[in-house]
Amino acid sequence: MDTLQRVWQFVIGSFDYLLAHTQLGSVVVGTLAAISITQVVKMAVIQWAPKNGGRGLWYCVQFVIGIGVTWLNWRTPLGLSWGLAVGGFIAPSLYTIGTRLLYRYFPDAEAMISATPRR
Repeated sequence: MDTLQRVWQFVIGSFDYLLAHTQLGSVVVGTLAAISITQVVKMAVIQWAPKNGGRGLWYCVQFVIGIGVTWLNWRTPLGLSWGLAVGGFIAPSLYTIGTRLLYRYFPDAEAMISATPRR
């Protein structure tokens, strides 16, 4: 019970920290939104379009979402600059590194969770 309570306090403390530091919160929310919304769009498009565009299309979608969400949360020229960094570098890098590590240590995961697993 003590461990569960500490985990919960950590989660709540993390949210409090992000709310207190708007800039960091904007970057974190923009990064998570860029990765997750791109995956949702990709899954939806793959269902009805046999040729779903390839990597370039998904990087463009991630780029636009990263810029938009970060800038909407931090409406300054610096927020726009960080939005460019989130959409153009941070989100694609974290996604690529995360999936490569996941598929390296759990090779069967790609076939289970990916809409377009390598054959």
